Amino acid sequence: MRILLLFFFSLLTLYTPAVAGDFPRLYQVTGVAADDVLNIRETPDASSAIMGRIVPNSMHIEVTAASADMRWGQVNFHEFSGWVAMRYMQDMGNPPWWELRRPLFCSGTEPFWHAIIDADTSGGMEFSGLDMDTQNFQYDWLRTHSGYAAPDNPRVVVANFTNATRRGVAMLSGASCNDGMSDQSFGISAQITLSVDDPGNMYASETYYGCCSLNLP
Repeated sequence: MRILLLFFFSLLTLYTPAVAGDFPRLYQVTGVAADDVLNIRETPDASSAIMGRIVPNSMHIEVTAASADMRWGQVNFHEFSGWVAMRYMQDMGNPPWWELRRPLFCSGTEPFWHAIIDADTSGGMEFSGLDMDTQNFQYDWLRTHSGYAAPDNPRVVVANFTNATRRGVAMLSGASCNDGMSDQSFGISAQITLSVDDPGNMYASETYYGCCSLNLP
């Protein structure tokens, strides 16, 4: 596990951002008439195809990324992602995701796994996998890193977890992420490494890759 921690901290220094680190954030639809809808478009362009619609005053809409000019926000709708005009979206004022003041819902494939990383008031992680019953972990420590080399640097969170039988390290990065099961696009990538009970190798571990969301799937 000590080797794993050194590896993760080296990534904090070398990591190159792919998208703006301030996303995802939660928004409310505003300025749309009661008899109208907010269109979700295929690309960040008012002339592109309409892929879905959001009703007026909808809340807790997760915007996972923004266009370069910040006029469009990327959202997930059913099994795909599209773009909405940000002039109709009002930030709900929630804390930044990397402060972990609200739960993150994470999942991945190959193998299938799910995790809920609790807010700092709860201080833990619930993890389940295809070959593993649900296990609860508590924080040993939690560290965040904000890069200042460029305006679009992501935020990175590293957390160390333990329970009675396992140890784990989670690294969460503000980066574009696909869950491998849909055409959705998420704003947080996850890498979770858990120790494995192997008497012949005290450093044996398994690593799970996936994405995280601010909303329960």
